[in-house]
Amino acid sequence: GLGGYGGNEQGQEPTQLASLPGKPGMTGFTGEDGMDGRSGASGSQGGLLWVVKTPEGSYSSGSRYEIEVVSLNVSNLVDSGVYAPNDVITVSDVIVRNVGGLPLPSGSRFCLPSSSTVRFKETAFVIPELAPDEEYQIPGLFEGRICDQPPPNEPGCFVSTVSFETQVELLGRPFEKSCLRKTMKSQYPLKLGALQSSLSLHRGEVSTISVEVRNISTVTYGCCDKSSGSALLRLHFDARLIPIGAVVERDEDPASWTINYDSNVPDSMTVDILRIRPGETLTASIAVQLEDEAEEFDTCVWQADLCLQGKLIEYNYSQLRIYPDFNADIPSADVLMIKNSSVSSKEFAKWQQIFQILQVWVDFFDIDQSSSLSPSSLSESGGPNKPSHRPNLSRYTGKLVLYPHCNIEQIPASEIVDHFHGKNSRTGELKDLGSSMVLFLEEKSSGLSPQEEFERRCEKEKAVLNHLVQDEKVIKKSQKGTHIIPPGTIVSVDKINEKKSKKFLDELESAVPSQKSYILSHHNFLRSLGKCEYSYGNVNASRVPMLRSSKFTCVFRGIHGDMLDMSGSDVHENNVIQLASKFGQVLLTTLCGLPLHCKLNLIKEAPKNGTVTLPTNFKFVLPNGFNMSRAELAAICLADEVADEILDCSGEVRRMERLCQDVANSPESYVTNGPAMACCIRLVQNKVTKLRKKQVQRPSTLSLSSSASAEKRIAQLCSSILDKLSSVGVNTDQPRDLPTLKLLQDNSCIFHAHQ
Repeated sequence: GLGGYGGNEQGQEPTQLASLPGKPGMTGFTGEDGMDGRSGASGSQGGLLWVVKTPEGSYSSGSRYEIEVVSLNVSNLVDSGVYAPNDVITVSDVIVRNVGGLPLPSGSRFCLPSSSTVRFKETAFVIPELAPDEEYQIPGLFEGRICDQPPPNEPGCFVSTVSFETQVELLGRPFEKSCLRKTMKSQYPLKLGALQSSLSLHRGEVSTISVEVRNISTVTYGCCDKSSGSALLRLHFDARLIPIGAVVERDEDPASWTINYDSNVPDSMTVDILRIRPGETLTASIAVQLEDEAEEFDTCVWQADLCLQGKLIEYNYSQLRIYPDFNADIPSADVLMIKNSSVSSKEFAKWQQIFQILQVWVDFFDIDQSSSLSPSSLSESGGPNKPSHRPNLSRYTGKLVLYPHCNIEQIPASEIVDHFHGKNSRTGELKDLGSSMVLFLEEKSSGLSPQEEFERRCEKEKAVLNHLVQDEKVIKKSQKGTHIIPPGTIVSVDKINEKKSKKFLDELESAVPSQKSYILSHHNFLRSLGKCEYSYGNVNASRVPMLRSSKFTCVFRGIHGDMLDMSGSDVHENNVIQLASKFGQVLLTTLCGLPLHCKLNLIKEAPKNGTVTLPTNFKFVLPNGFNMSRAELAAICLADEVADEILDCSGEVRRMERLCQDVANSPESYVTNGPAMACCIRLVQNKVTKLRKKQVQRPSTLSLSSSASAEKRIAQLCSSILDKLSSVGVNTDQPRDLPTLKLLQDNSCIFHAHQ
C-alpha cells in the first residue's frame, strides 16, 4: 500500500516522504462449488447404409444381402409313400426368394449337405442375380439316399425319423435364412402283424400257427411281376415243434404265398410272399406238431423273420406251453392238479419234488384251455378239450383237488360243494365223502377294499349260486333286533364288530353245530362263497352247505409274499427240509389235503406200484431245531383229519374206523413206524378232548349225545389200535411228544374250513 506521511519539528512545514512497499496479505478462503450443468439432448438414431456401386449405377439399402428357401418337394424314387432305410429320395421344386434390401448378385450356390441320416450327392446350383423380393425355382433334381439300418437286435418294427437341411452360400459364407429343415418318418413298407398260436399243447398234438404281414405302402411287393421288391418269411421252430405244412383257408388266395422246406434245416421253414397288394394283410398259417417226448410244463418258442430284398427288417416271437395229457378213460390219480400259465417250469419242478416226496400219483389239467371247470364252459370250449380232456370232479371224489394260482371265479360254488358232499347236498343232505381241496388263491390288486372286492365278486357269482342256494326266512327271536340264520350261511357284516360278530356266530352255530357259518372280515373275505347283507334288525341269507370237518384249505399271500415263490434249494444234504420255508409249508399243506390212505401209506412207508422209490429218511426241521420224520409228519396230519370229524356232531367216526380197520388188517406193516402211529393216537385223543370242551362251553339246541358217543367210540378205537400195535412189538407206552398241526402251519395265510 502507499506509505504514510512523516512528522516534522514544530513550526516546520510537513514534507511528504517516499512510500515503502507493504507486506502481502493473508490468503483468502476457498469459494463454494458451482451448480451442476443440465443434461444434454439425446443424439439422433444412427444407421448403416449399404451402398453398392456398379458400372450400371449404384444401389443403397439399410439391409444387407439375404436369401430364403421358401419350399421344396421330397419324393421317393419308388414312389411307395414310405421312406424306408436305404431308399433313394429326390428333392425338387426348390424355390428361393431374395429377402434382402439389395439385388443379390449372381454366384450364390444352392446345395444339400449330407446329414447323419441322409447322404446326398455333391451337387450345387448357381443362382442368378435376383432383385429384392424376387423368387426363383431351381431347376433339376437333387438325389440322396437314406442311411441303411443294421438288422434288428430286438423284436418289433423299425420306426425312426430322417432329416436334412438346405444351404445357400456366397463367397463361402452361408446365408442365415437359407437353412430349411425337412424331417420325415422312416419305416419299412412291410410289417409283421399278429403271431397267433395255441397258448399250450399236449404232447403229440397238432396245432396251427399263423403270421400276419401288412403292406403299409402304396405299391405291391412280392416275387411276382411288377413288384417293387421280393419279400419272404423265415420261421424258426423249437426243436420239439415239427412243421408239417401249409394251412390255406377257403376264402384265402392260394397264389399269395407258398412254403419252402429245406431238409438240411429241419427247424426252419421259408414262406415266399408271391404278392401282397397295397394296404393288404397277408396271413400265412402253418401246421405244427409237438413231439411226444417234450417235457411237461416247459415252454416252446418259435420265431418269425420278415425279410425284404433279402434283408432282415423285423422279427418277433411267440411261445406256447407244454401241458400234460388229461385222459378221463384211465383210472384217476390221488391228486388232480389244476394248472394255468402262472405255473412256471421252475415252479413245476418244485411241485414234482413235492409229489415225489409224498409218493402220490397226480393228474394234470390245464384250465387255460377253458375259462372254467363248469361242464357248460367245457362243452363250448372246443379245440383240444375233447371229451377225453375234460375233468370231471366226480372222478376225484374222496381225493385231492389242488389248484395253485387259483382264480376262484373259475370254480363255481356248486362244483366245490358237490366235490365234498355229492349232488345230494343240494337237497340239504350232507355226507362226508372224504374229498379235499387246496386252493392257493391268486390275489390281484383292484384298488378296492376287501368289503368292496367281496361284494363285486359275489355279484359275479350270483347267477352261479342261484340254482344251488335259496334265501332263508329270517326267524325273529324277539323285537330287540336279534336274528338267527340257519347254519351253513355265509354272512357279510356291514361294519366289522368282533363282539357282535362272535355273538352272531354263536347263535348261528348253536342250531346245527355240524355246519360252519362265516362272517366276512378283512382277514378271510375270499373264503366266503356266497353273500348276505347284515344290518341291525334285518338279515338276508343264502346257504352254501359244507360240513365243518371238510378238508377245504385256502392259502393266501402271507407277510412273506407269495407262498408259491419256492425259490432256492429246499431239500438240503441228508434230505433235510426246513418246514418253515415256503417249500416246506406248501409240502405240509399238500400233505394235509391228501386222501387218508395216502397218509397211511407214508406211515407204513409203502409206495404204490410203479412209483420211483425215493429215500424215506427225510427230516423236517423246525426253526428251534426240533426235527421229524416223514412218517411223523404224516401222523400229525392224519390225527388232525381224524379228530376234526367230531365237529360234525353226527355221531359218526368213519375216518377213525378206516384207520382202525387198516391197522387191524396189516399190523405188521406198521412195525417200522409204529411209534409214529402211537403219536398219532395220542394227538387224536388230546384234540378230541379239547374240541369236546369247546362244545360243552357253547351248548347247541341239539343234544350233545351224538358228540359224546363219537368221543366214546374214538376212545375205544384208539385203545384197539394201540393193542394191535403192541401185539406186533411196537412200544406204545411212551410215544414221542409231537407238535400239533396248528403249531406247524403258517396260520397267517393258511386256513381250513373249520376256521
